[in-house]
Amino acid sequence: MKNGIVIIGAGHAGGMMAISLRQQKYQGSITLIGEEDYLPYQRPALSKGFLAGKIEEKSLYLKSQDYFDKNNIRIIRNHKIVDIDRNNKTVILEDRKKIEYEKLVIATGSVVNKLNTSSGETGFYYLRTIGDSLKIRERLKNKNKMVIIGAGYIGLEIASIAIKKNLEVTVLELENKVMSRVVSSEVSNFFQNKHQSEGVEFKFNTSVTDIEDQGKQKRIVCSDGSVLSTDLVVIGVGIKPNIELARSSGLECDNGIIVDDNGQTSDDHIFAVGDCSNHPNNILKQRLRLESVQNAVEQAKSIAAS
Repeated sequence: MKNGIVIIGAGHAGGMMAISLRQQKYQGSITLIGEEDYLPYQRPALSKGFLAGKIEEKSLYLKSQDYFDKNNIRIIRNHKIVDIDRNNKTVILEDRKKIEYEKLVIATGSVVNKLNTSSGETGFYYLRTIGDSLKIRERLKNKNKMVIIGAGYIGLEIASIAIKKNLEVTVLELENKVMSRVVSSEVSNFFQNKHQSEGVEFKFNTSVTDIEDQGKQKRIVCSDGSVLSTDLVVIGVGIKPNIELARSSGLECDNGIIVDDNGQTSDDHIFAVGDCSNHPNNILKQRLRLESVQNAVEQAKSIAAS
């Protein structure tokens, strides 16, 4: 099957790419391929109103299914791209089906950093997708104790919701303050004090050496020798660019997929946008990889216009 533009990744960047192309009057075919069973959606609310049950799923969507249908944007859900055949300008899906492209846009975003534990990957949660948020929301209903690993934005937002649902919440942080890598000391102190005043307990300068099974609970083994028993564990220790597909396809990568000012990769027919891309910043005179909704939106609009 031949397509004008194929977009790998149906998140915010991929969705905005498709929308922006139509806004720029692009007349060719557009195919958007995503691994999740959802329309392109906004992630910030996943750890806020959506997790709290105050926002409906449909309100997260960038556009409705009707919009994509009327604008002739084909969305393939629940499908993973496993290879890019650059010589034949074809992407290969997990079921071995092939889709040809004239231009390809990689918008694979980021993936969560994971911990290696005795429990494998079961019994605790990461928050990156709608599905993740729904699972955590359900677990918050009938649990008493919760440990959150990581005092970044995600960890603090989850803690704020959990404490309002009357859980005992402990946050473990490797650094000596909350959000240490992204905000000033003054802002960090403000949020720490606010969370503590609501009942959140913090353990700083603490890493997790293991998470063990203990019946229906989990045992968190900490670097200081302490052990915490808890009903629910959520891990938020950052994200990294999802570039394995790009790298295995031979595209130049270094803390993201290397692109030029127009979002073009080392392959003239392939572009990258959003969290997964590493682009030049002419003001700072250096390359940057930004993890933000605004960056994803602006990059998508810029590439579509070019």
